[in-house]
Amino acid sequence: MESEKRRDLVYEADIAERVERFEDMVVRMKDIALDSSIGEMSVEERRLFYTAYKSIISSRRASSRVLQDLKKKEQIKNNVEHIQKIESYNQKIELEITSICEDVVNLLTNHIIPVTISDRGKVEFIKMKADFLRYKIEYITNEQEKRKEIELAEEEYKKAMDIAEATLETTDSSRLGLILNYSVFLYDIKNEREEARILAKKGF
Repeated sequence: MESEKRRDLVYEADIAERVERFEDMVVRMKDIALDSSIGEMSVEERRLFYTAYKSIISSRRASSRVLQDLKKKEQIKNNVEHIQKIESYNQKIELEITSICEDVVNLLTNHIIPVTISDRGKVEFIKMKADFLRYKIEYITNEQEKRKEIELAEEEYKKAMDIAEATLETTDSSRLGLILNYSVFLYDIKNEREEARILAKKGF
């Protein structure tokens, strides 16, 4: 990718962010990510990539939570028809969430992390990979598949922690963000409450 084309994509992603057109933002940043010849992303490109995908996944996770709450209310009223409609709509959203998570993990694994040289960049991208595996896990119903994904996510969190502890200051924002998200994973996904508390204390 020519440097001018890359600059154009970054600028277009920045504009899309300003007007909250996050789907458009994803398209631009994905084009950059897929061209491994460009080498490591800059700090601003890392921020834009993360913001783009975090925004589209967050909105869908929020929508799913609203539908789950609505389903509980309809169950109290025993409104079978409404429950079925809600479940159908939520299934559509959950499929979108899974697809986004798999897209991010693929981009990070095969295109972005292999060309990332800086320690902070490695920590941020490996953390992001673990985070999106965690989001995917929230919607997996098959226990065998869930266990497999949990193991993968924990491996990535541990890998990021090893790099962060060896290279980043204890007050570094990337390191603190990693500690927070890893503790959430331990608390919410693995149900290891005490381990989560111990880890979280490292960030304070």
